[in-house]
Amino acid sequence: MAEQRGQHYYNSPYKFNGKELDEETGLYYYGARYYNPKVSIWLSVDPHAERYPSWSPYNFVFNNPLIFIDPDGRDPIYGKNFWGNVKLIGDDGKTDGKSYLVRGDVKKDVKAATKEGQNYTGALIEGKNVMNIPTGGVMDDVVNSVNDTEKSGKENGGHSFIGDANATRWDEGPAAQPYKDQEGNEGARAQLIMFKINGKTQKPKDASNMEFWWHVHPNVTINGVSLGSSNPTDPADFNGQKSVQSIGFKGNSFVIGVRTGTVTFFTVDSKGNNKILMTVKYSDFKKMGGK
Repeated sequence: MAEQRGQHYYNSPYKFNGKELDEETGLYYYGARYYNPKVSIWLSVDPHAERYPSWSPYNFVFNNPLIFIDPDGRDPIYGKNFWGNVKLIGDDGKTDGKSYLVRGDVKKDVKAATKEGQNYTGALIEGKNVMNIPTGGVMDDVVNSVNDTEKSGKENGGHSFIGDANATRWDEGPAAQPYKDQEGNEGARAQLIMFKINGKTQKPKDASNMEFWWHVHPNVTINGVSLGSSNPTDPADFNGQKSVQSIGFKGNSFVIGVRTGTVTFFTVDSKGNNKILMTVKYSDFKKMGGK
């Protein structure tokens, strides 16, 4: 690292965000773009600008450097820390308009690459250690489904295919109802018919190109039972997962809980076991998707 020292001062070229300041131009070099600190913008457009149509392609960290960072202007990779908060841990160096949440060995490898000053070049395929995060118009539709559930107290959801500019929203479910199980215990139930669109069930014949499906659990209380957790309902939600996996689905499934303010990713493994992959705060989920 190049440094300058004097008798009464210490002047390092690495300043804002730990990036090198070019004294001749007054610009910071981030690797992918140059940043002008006087007017707080990049000198060139974001290579991922299409992911954030509501923002200027010249903006820096969504105009909020206290919360967001941008190591080099490329695709972000996030991980969950010990305290349960989501942090930006690396970059894949690509311009495919995606955002990732990783864990386990993939998280370790991403952090190791970042520590060495490198982009992560390993596979980022959806699975138990890699979760793809909706961005752009798809994330807009996910957020809108949550807003609708908050207003109505009914389940909302939808799905999207790889390359879709927007998600396909499903018809809103009915109001939550009281029910009794086989042992006579009283409870509450909210439900949603998967792929019901404009009154008709339109389940795809091939889901191999489907990227996401999700639904929202409303915050309602019936018979003293409060709904609204992001925990997938067993067996209904896992049966839904099995049904789409049977037609080739390999993407990400998640439930958003309005009461708990969390998002839970889940799947069914190759042995038929129900698996919870990760739970994150809804606010962190939106942040990862650029909202």
